Amino acid sequence: MCLKDNISSPFQSSDKDHKSMVRLSLFLKSVKRSQKQSVRPRFPITSDILKQMCVKLKRGFFSEFIDLMLETVCIVAFHGFLRCGEFTVDNASNFDSESNLCVSDVTFYEDFAILHLKQSKTDPFRKGIDIQLHRLNNILCPYTTLKHNLQIRSVKGKCELSDPLFINENFSALERKFFITNLKRIFIRSLRIPSRAI
Repeated sequence: MCLKDNISSPFQSSDKDHKSMVRLSLFLKSVKRSQKQSVRPRFPITSDILKQMCVKLKRGFFSEFIDLMLETVCIVAFHGFLRCGEFTVDNASNFDSESNLCVSDVTFYEDFAILHLKQSKTDPFRKGIDIQLHRLNNILCPYTTLKHNLQIRSVKGKCELSDPLFINENFSALERKFFITNLKRIFIRSLRIPSRAI
């Protein structure tokens, strides 16, 4: 490939100037990145927003089981400052009780519960971390909601210690895609905002 006046293209480098072409290519990539539009900001879910979402779920949004599960997940994640990957799995068939959240990772006391994370992004040596979930006297109580969720599951016979802490209606571990998709649906309907704004 030649440019005007038979000058070779700078992108077709010979071995001797290979390094300079790599630098030129990296430079051009950085210019392209800097010209991209800024990424849409992600805003946190506040307690007021979470309350609206929970009210929507309590009134009935999906099925009774899914509504309670999603309400529990949102409240526990909110109070425990959990990342999505800490309470969901990419694929339910890959659930591993040795690394993912299980029923056995919750211990209830009189006024609080301990949620034991076996691993997290901020725990590179996999020592595990204990998170306290306190009993609150309001709609966003992580203690009461989690206890109620596990009691409902006990009735269905799916509350063994090695079972996933959060499960779908088919009793499989909660998948990340399912959670995020339905979280958006609840968020949109609760706040009555257009879906393109998400």
